[in-house]
This record gives sequence, C-alpha cells and structure tokens, in this order.
Amino acid sequence: MESILVLTQTEESAVVTRASLEAVSAGLELASRLNASLTIGILAAEPASAAAALASTGARLLAVS
Repeated sequence: MESILVLTQTEESAVVTRASLEAVSAGLELASRLNASLTIGILAAEPASAAAALASTGARLLAVS
C-alpha cells in the first residue's frame, strides 16, 4: 500500500501555517486518488493545538517538538 507524508509547521502562535494547510489539502487529495494512507508530521514547540486542528483530516498525526 502506498503512503504519503506531509510535513507541517506552526507559527509562533501555534497556528498551522497557510502553506502547511495547503500541503495537507494536496496530501488529502493525492491520498484519495491513490487510495493511500496519509500521515501528517507536525513540527512545533507546542503541537497540541495544531494536532487538534488537523485531527478532522482522519490522517495519522505525528508530532515533534
């Protein structure tokens, strides 16, 4: 099975950046087309709020702080 990894980052305010949200959207679309699993990596000092914001995607979330 194919898998896709999208890396995201947050701003200092712990908000996911616009570029990261666009990458997540592209990853979701690609995963759907390929019938692949999607994993989102979150790079943030405080990843909890970003994880909460991205939880609705249904993707596997990994955080690095």
